[in-house]
Amino acid sequence: MTMKTTSCTYIAVLMVAFVLVLSHEATVSTVAAATCNVNEFQPCYSLITSPDSPVSPEACCTVLKQRQNCICEFLVNPNFKNLVNPKNAEALAKRCGLAPPKC
Repeated sequence: MTMKTTSCTYIAVLMVAFVLVLSHEATVSTVAAATCNVNEFQPCYSLITSPDSPVSPEACCTVLKQRQNCICEFLVNPNFKNLVNPKNAEALAKRCGLAPPKC
């Protein structure tokens, strides 16, 4: 095998490895984004932002119970952090029978 062939083979292997790493990262990012979709929490919006919301918490409680794994992700996310009133969120968790999350 010549030096040029070895170099080309080495570069080809590195490129394949690079593409595999990138595709894995894209898959992981897509899965993470798909598992925690803020739109699923729409029934909770008025209950968290306004203490006097007339909305029944049943739909929100269902979402919170099903998607507990996403709550901390949203609470620490700077894009959502300012939208959530902590006192209302804690009161809502209690109404739903959930312990406040420890993020």
